Amino acid sequence: MCFLLTLAGLDTVTAEIGFVLFHLAKDGDLRRRVVENPPLVTPLIEEVVRLEPPAPIQPRVTTTDVTMSGVRIPAGKLVNLVVATANRDRGHFGFGGGIHRCLGSHLARRELRLAVEEFHKRVPNYELAGHADPQVVWPSGTLHLRDLPLVFDARAAS
Repeated sequence: MCFLLTLAGLDTVTAEIGFVLFHLAKDGDLRRRVVENPPLVTPLIEEVVRLEPPAPIQPRVTTTDVTMSGVRIPAGKLVNLVVATANRDRGHFGFGGGIHRCLGSHLARRELRLAVEEFHKRVPNYELAGHADPQVVWPSGTLHLRDLPLVFDARAAS
């Protein structure tokens, strides 16, 4: 279980930290509000997980024959659920749901919150470097940014 939590949470949490900082670097007003009011980090994380889930597709195997939109899918076939699409019109499934809920969702939320809060204690003012346009790496094991070039004043960071 410890191995699974470490492995499962490493790439996804790292990817999500990148997406949170990306959104804050793009929106200086939002970043300032979050830096000045740290409790806003929690709803910010939920919104970024909704918009940018690191695992937007979840594979499943059908247990019985099923017909969806006129297409018959036999039992035992691999199907991919694109949960990211559901996140656009209802509460988010960024951590799955029901019996398929991510076991590490609470740990991931805590890691994300601490990473953002501690980063802001040291680097409260930052922005995207120049004309940076970070690209999403896809297809891959997780949805993530290839890089996130930020600019900040090292003297202001403590």
